[in-house]
Amino acid sequence: MDLDDVLASVDRHFPLLFAIAEERNIAAGQRLAAEGAFDLNLRSRGTVQDGSFTNQRFDLALEQATALYGISFF
Repeated sequence: MDLDDVLASVDRHFPLLFAIAEERNIAAGQRLAAEGAFDLNLRSRGTVQDGSFTNQRFDLALEQATALYGISFF
């Protein structure tokens, strides 16, 4: 009997163990959302460069995180 047989037997005879594992995954996702991981973020940055060429720059961005492999849109 190898590991795959044991895991298949556990799945057949103890389906609540699988349900408990799924509930943990759901709870982890809900906690992540409650912490604001998927909220829309406003980011800004300003720079001033003096010297030979004076330059001023201001960047403003909206960023939205997704649950897809940590990808974010901005």
